[in-house]
Amino acid sequence: MLATLAADRKRLAEIQHQIFDLERTLAALKLENSTVQRRLDAYQYPVLTLPNEIISEIFLNVLPPYPECAPYLGLHSPLNLTHICRKWRQIAFATPRLWRALLLGPTDVWNDLQGVWVDRSGCCPLSIAVDDGFKEEQMVYRGGEFLEAILPYRDRCEYLQLITTDFPLPLIPGSWPSLRHLDLDLSNDLDLRLDLSDVPLLRSARLECASAHSLDLPWTQLTLLRMHTIRLDQALDVLQKATKLRRCELDLEIDFGVDDEMLEAGPRVVTLPHLESLRLSGDGEPMTDTLSYFNLPALSILDVNEELLHPYPIGSLRSFISRSSCSLKHVGIEGWRSVADGAYPAAFPSIEYTFATRLPMGLGSSGVEDVDS
Repeated sequence: MLATLAADRKRLAEIQHQIFDLERTLAALKLENSTVQRRLDAYQYPVLTLPNEIISEIFLNVLPPYPECAPYLGLHSPLNLTHICRKWRQIAFATPRLWRALLLGPTDVWNDLQGVWVDRSGCCPLSIAVDDGFKEEQMVYRGGEFLEAILPYRDRCEYLQLITTDFPLPLIPGSWPSLRHLDLDLSNDLDLRLDLSDVPLLRSARLECASAHSLDLPWTQLTLLRMHTIRLDQALDVLQKATKLRRCELDLEIDFGVDDEMLEAGPRVVTLPHLESLRLSGDGEPMTDTLSYFNLPALSILDVNEELLHPYPIGSLRSFISRSSCSLKHVGIEGWRSVADGAYPAAFPSIEYTFATRLPMGLGSSGVEDVDS
């Protein structure tokens, strides 16, 4: 018994000695831990030392370039920048330009329009894209809701894009004093009630709707106009009003009935004295000598599908240059061609050319091949 007690006393002394050594080691580790932690706490990552103004500019470069609208969610959304840290969230919320471009689409973003997005844009001009968010499987149409949501901000709306499907747009009343660009993509013109006559700053428009020519727009103000899927006679109706255009792009819808009527009625020439750049394209069968309908004395850049110059492309181009007395610097010839590439510079050696050839279906690995020379 005495021997056992002696052994326990000896073992207790050993344990106490080990505890002392461990406590001394632990104290040293705690001291080192505090020292390292102080160094880490004192260190500032270089990006966090940048002035707030620089961080704001970096944030702006994360987004699509204005006036392109950022998505509501995802990598290129300004909301994504608010999830990094508290400081960056404060900077993001205090940077009005981050919130000046908004895409209203199938999400419920319109519910947060006033509280989270547009109000944070301060007094900045706005770029707003409205997609009606129609989902066939859910039979959901929200274009009217979106439009009503943005009406309180129309005084600041600088760029407006409306995309809708088979549902009518509500009437858009009042003036849009800041609107500079209008983009309409309407697959159905049913009950199209757009009164955009009071837009004093409007200078450019992109229109993809069958009744674009009947819209009540201040055509004489425009300097840039793009019209898609429009008949030539309808395009000419618009262009004869848009006399200040400097750049124009027409994607023509080929209609032989209209073409025959125009040929029978004789040449109808539209003069655009300031137009510097014209792009003509079209789907379907060739339309005869489309350039014969234009007099463009200031034109320097022309891009055209050769199908629109038939039956004599070189002659069509020569007649156009002679009639317009323009000094063309560059001509782009597109589409499947009947004239050899070398014939154009031979006929007009002072003009630079680019050629883009679309081969008939069945040629090449994909059926369509572009060749630039």
